Parts: sequence; structure tokens; C-alpha cells
Amino acid sequence: MKTKKILFYSLMFLPLIVTLIALPFLPNQIPAHYDLHNQVTRWGSKYEVLIIPIVTILMGYFLLVMARISVKQENNGKNNENVCIIAGICTLIVFNAMTYYFLYTDFNRV
Repeated sequence: MKTKKILFYSLMFLPLIVTLIALPFLPNQIPAHYDLHNQVTRWGSKYEVLIIPIVTILMGYFLLVMARISVKQENNGKNNENVCIIAGICTLIVFNAMTYYFLYTDFNRV
């Protein structure tokens, strides 16, 4: 269980760390929205890149709270907590992939 929580916290804060490292190297204007034909329809500030890592951290804390609540719902064992932590890890992997994809497109589309 301890390794799962270490992985959970790592996945929760890694996008913010990577984004803060990449932020000085991004151009001032980055693509912020694409249409169906993959054309940029809106440009935004490079600081908009921080939105997804912050949402990732908030989602991670929400999932941890849900795991703690689920422990109280179960009389014996910690199966509910394990399921919530594993589901949270999967969710955080998706958020990490989104962050890295957005950073990739910000560097390569400009």
C-alpha cells in the first residue's frame, strides 16, 4: 500500500514540476484551442499551461479524500481504499498524459 501511495503522490505532483521546468522555455503565446481540422483557433498565454497540473493536484486530493471515506464504509479490511487508490492512479496517469501532450504540442506547433 505504501508504494501505491508513493506512486499516487508522484503522479499527482509530477505534472506541476515538469510544467514549471518547461515554462521558461515556452514562447509567450501558445496554441490554446484547435478546431476539427487541427487548426489553431485561439492563442493564449504560456501560463495557461499551469491549469492542467493544478487540476491534477486538486483531483488527486479529491481522490484521496474519497479513499479515506471509503475506508469508513467498510467494516473489515481496506479493499475499498485499495480500489480507490488504484482508480486514482489510473486517473492521474491520464492527467499526466494530457499534460505532456499539451506541452509537446506547445513546443512543436509554434
